[in-house]
Amino acid sequence: MNKLIIYLANLTHVNNDIGATEPIPLNIGYLAAYAKQEFNENIQIRIFNLVSELDKAISERVPDILGVSNYSWNGYLAHHSLSYFRRFSSRMVTVMGGPNYPNMPDKQKLFLEQHPWVDFYVFHEGEVSFSNLIRARLDHGSNISKLKNQSLPGCHYLQDGELIARTAPKRIKTLDEIPSPYLLGYFDQFLEAGFTPMVQSNRGCPYSCTFCAEGIQYYTKISAFSSARVISEIDYIAPRVKSGSVQITDSNFGMYRQDYEICKAFRRSREEYRWPIFISATTGKSQKERVVECITLLGNSLPFSLSLQSTDPEVLQNIKRRNLPMDALRSIQKEVEKREGESLSELIIPLPGETYQSHLKGIQMLMEAKVEHIDPYTTMMLPGTPLYESTDSDSHEMLIKYRVIPRDFGIYHGSNVVEIERVCVGTKDLSFSEYCDLREFHLIVYCYYNKGVFKELLHYINLFSISAMDFCEELWRQLPSAPQSIKEIFSSFLDDTRAELWDSENEILEHYENDKNFDQLVTQAEGSNLIQKYNGRFVSCFDDGLQHATDTVRSLFKKQAIPVDEELMVSFQDYIYHARGRIMNELLSDEVYEIPYDIHGWKMDGFNTSLPHYKKFVRLEVSQTEDQRSIIRTYKEIYGETDDSIGKILTRLQPSALFLHTTYCDDQNRSSIN
Repeated sequence: MNKLIIYLANLTHVNNDIGATEPIPLNIGYLAAYAKQEFNENIQIRIFNLVSELDKAISERVPDILGVSNYSWNGYLAHHSLSYFRRFSSRMVTVMGGPNYPNMPDKQKLFLEQHPWVDFYVFHEGEVSFSNLIRARLDHGSNISKLKNQSLPGCHYLQDGELIARTAPKRIKTLDEIPSPYLLGYFDQFLEAGFTPMVQSNRGCPYSCTFCAEGIQYYTKISAFSSARVISEIDYIAPRVKSGSVQITDSNFGMYRQDYEICKAFRRSREEYRWPIFISATTGKSQKERVVECITLLGNSLPFSLSLQSTDPEVLQNIKRRNLPMDALRSIQKEVEKREGESLSELIIPLPGETYQSHLKGIQMLMEAKVEHIDPYTTMMLPGTPLYESTDSDSHEMLIKYRVIPRDFGIYHGSNVVEIERVCVGTKDLSFSEYCDLREFHLIVYCYYNKGVFKELLHYINLFSISAMDFCEELWRQLPSAPQSIKEIFSSFLDDTRAELWDSENEILEHYENDKNFDQLVTQAEGSNLIQKYNGRFVSCFDDGLQHATDTVRSLFKKQAIPVDEELMVSFQDYIYHARGRIMNELLSDEVYEIPYDIHGWKMDGFNTSLPHYKKFVRLEVSQTEDQRSIIRTYKEIYGETDDSIGKILTRLQPSALFLHTTYCDDQNRSSIN
């Protein structure tokens, strides 16, 4: 019997030779590894994430089964590819799977009617369901009508115009039953090409958030890989990987006993291979002691990540969300700070019931808790989530718009393909105008508060009971008097925030069918992640941003009749600029400068001593390690060097890893600190 040829694709868009989505396709790797275990020599599987490579493979050999994954960021590309390649053979079975699919039967039927090139849709977790389909194809041949007469648990399809939605098989409880695609060598080519590895230690989430694809009952039970299995994958990846990052796909990493053992493996890898530089993970919402242990073990490579989304009790009730209590968050943050770790938190607007004031209050609470990075998102209405499908959204008068998903577009087989997301930008409790104002404030937070870029200045004003929130709100008010480059950044950001929104998907598709309009996406004039793009632009004119920061401190002091020490302002400005003003540039040689206040010593002493004690001229030297230069080169090679690229890079690592090292010159015996 001839081998069954199977191609699995988790396609990513590519523009200017740079992939829009950098993770390794772990999802289809699991499908391939499980199927190969089940059918051994009866099948041959290849996996792809680039259309160009799939094109080449199909031109050489049309597969018996072509499966593609369907996410919000590649759904249009997946459909384009299936419909295009379907022309090559009517006997090829086409399969789709992924969370970008409705939960309601009437919408599932409509989905399949609108996409007739999809023979079967694998619903929920796919290893067992997809293998059932392979078994049926091996037993009954390529006649799709015959296949649809078989019992195919977990597969949805149309038969005689009716939806056949077979109940999904029971989830795999012991995930080690799925062989590792890493250990089988399936991902070697992706590791060598610079794609970011993804690691999973468990599946499922005990919470029921309405905006999340895992917020439905199917995913409430947790199943796990053994720690030994995950550690063996880390050991395999470390000597082969090019990307400096890793993504952990767990919904609550650090919350379970085995996570600490996994963190120990990452630490060993960092010591031996200097990888990973940055671990992207959503840390757990309970078991705070375990979470702290994991963060402590890995230092600033694993930030404490708490996705609050909102701090308002009514909003949390509306979205069925249960957060870690704020006192527990503050407790963890103190431990993280004590052990020199880092922290971040997400907020989403506008969720049902959120107001202008409650959102600002949430940002203030996070700043008061000293969370170091606040990441604000627009509400995404993702297919398959309760928020998308619930009629409750109507009662909140949610204003729905559509926008291009950043970087997710490209030209394939002569067609302009653009990914589109559905977003909420207003409710009965928060107007569209307020949404735009808050987005502008989010950019203030992103540029001036996040990642400790201006931490010495913030510690200084705090001596006068001026908070980080006071500072950010004054920066906001003082934008009209900011340096021209800063005014233009915020003005353009606000213009683009309004311009990126459309009333329907069809409007976007029709607009970008025009090649001239599509070129605006390719050149990044449109279709970027605006917060990232304009943060990247801010980095390129950091000296002006720094000037605006010190001028804002002067304004705050004037309002409170606090004398301004100009020598101290100059010291802060020079110190911050030399340490962080050029973090995305390779420093050709060490630099020496002199300032009238010893800001460096004040920081090394924990900001605790009175600043007049440090009024003395000091000569400082800044240097950049070869590791830092290597990181800059590697990330620019992967992501590019545009404003949008720089902004994206700064979300893929901890910027503090690139802060220049400061030391004393002459005979002053002080250790280095960034």
